[in-house]
Amino acid sequence: MIFLELTLWVLALSLFAEIYRIYKGPTAWDRLLASNSISIKGLMGMALYAKLHDISFLYDVALVYGVIGYVGVTLIANFLSQGGRLK
Repeated sequence: MIFLELTLWVLALSLFAEIYRIYKGPTAWDRLLASNSISIKGLMGMALYAKLHDISFLYDVALVYGVIGYVGVTLIANFLSQGGRLK
């Protein structure tokens, strides 16, 4: 169980690097990649927390969060690939 707690702390600390990349990222693609990484790390954090504290419904929340994150990043990437314009 100590390994799960340590992993959660490492995930929390690595979020600061992603927040820095969102703030500093020179392009919108860098910011999109950082936001996708934050979404994935949030998903992993929820799953680890659910395992650590034996909260089974949190797996469902993590699954929905993952789907919403995937769809959101896909839509924003499509928007950016069109030059940031709506057709």
